[in-house]
Amino acid sequence: MARLSIPKCPSCGAPLELAPGVETVQCQYCDTRSVVQRFAQQHPGLSVVQPPQRMSIALLLTLVLGTVGLSVAGLVLSLVVGRQSVAARNGATQEDVPPIGVSLGGGDSSKLRVRSSPMLGDVDADGRPDIVTLCDETTPESFVCALRGQDGKLLWRSAKLTPEQADSSARVSVVGQQVIVVDSLGKLQAYSLRTGEPSWAGLLGEKARRVCARGGVLGILAADEQFHRFDLGTGKRVGSPESLPRARSHGALPGCDPVYTLRASESPTERIVGWSEFAQEGLAGLQHLPELNAHRALIAQGSKVRFMLGDKAKGSSVAMVAGVENGKSRWLEVVPGIDPLATKVNVTTQLASYAVGKLVVPYALRDNKGMRLACLEAQTGHRLWDVEIHSASQVDCGIVATSEFVYYASWTALYAFQLSDGKRVFTVGKSF
Repeated sequence: MARLSIPKCPSCGAPLELAPGVETVQCQYCDTRSVVQRFAQQHPGLSVVQPPQRMSIALLLTLVLGTVGLSVAGLVLSLVVGRQSVAARNGATQEDVPPIGVSLGGGDSSKLRVRSSPMLGDVDADGRPDIVTLCDETTPESFVCALRGQDGKLLWRSAKLTPEQADSSARVSVVGQQVIVVDSLGKLQAYSLRTGEPSWAGLLGEKARRVCARGGVLGILAADEQFHRFDLGTGKRVGSPESLPRARSHGALPGCDPVYTLRASESPTERIVGWSEFAQEGLAGLQHLPELNAHRALIAQGSKVRFMLGDKAKGSSVAMVAGVENGKSRWLEVVPGIDPLATKVNVTTQLASYAVGKLVVPYALRDNKGMRLACLEAQTGHRLWDVEIHSASQVDCGIVATSEFVYYASWTALYAFQLSDGKRVFTVGKSF
């Protein structure tokens, strides 16, 4: 008997191989087990993988559609299998599992809570950035969701993430036309940026520390300092792992560019570095400026000015920012646009983002009374606007600015503002 194979696991998209005579097959990546049904009389060598409870449906489809309709039946079965296997892994019924890659409620995002930093990608192919992040609803079970950048409407949501995919040590990234999840067990799962459907699965074999990409190749620096490469289209390994010295693991990775990740300090266009990295970035030390204790710095593409973030060196602790060019301070400004003593600052977690000549910096109010957002002119430090984000107690998750909008994520919500004037455009989620 010839060796039989099918292209993909119906759940995660990983390649499967069927040995002669097998009745069940288990995916080596997501552990989904399915039943193999063979149509030997009509098409020798043709196999369909499906869960046991759907076998009668498969036979009915075969009888009704006949030889010509087998491809249609296979497509229907593939969709059924995907939902059944996801349900089995999560202890849910088919009705409990939302369709993969299908927006719910006609794009309704009113029930969503945003749980992580915003990443950017052109999901709907309209030439404008959209948002990819982690969401949930009324339970802590997370999923990847894509939101339209102009109005926050839901474009798609993935299946529920496994506990390993939602773990704090997992890495989620937008890489080209894929959303890549590396879970805490070192398993890779790719989702289509356009639809949210599983594309392929792979195995890293170690926790991921950093993710990057160049020329259709995904690069992953593992926790053991081994640098791995995978083909973005197929998930197949490219070459052998390369051992990187620990010193290199904190700087630029070889032949690889930064990508959007759920780490709020790194993106393709900007990154925030701590004071211990100032010297290697050509920045002055922690207390170089007499008025400012600079604990962090924002380095952004397209800006000759670098932005030092910290607090006042003397007096009450108030958030401050300095614009520095060629090692010299161009300007120094207090971040709050309201009474500074009504605000507070954590110098180890300060965030900022830059776009088209503007710097945006969120800051907190005392007594957990909410967050505000300041926008400064990057060349001069002149304040352009200062608005309220929310009046509740929340935790920073991330901020990213585009030429049109500023997206700020808290622990439960995403807030969008116009970059030009600070006018709020939409909110997804609710203040905590």
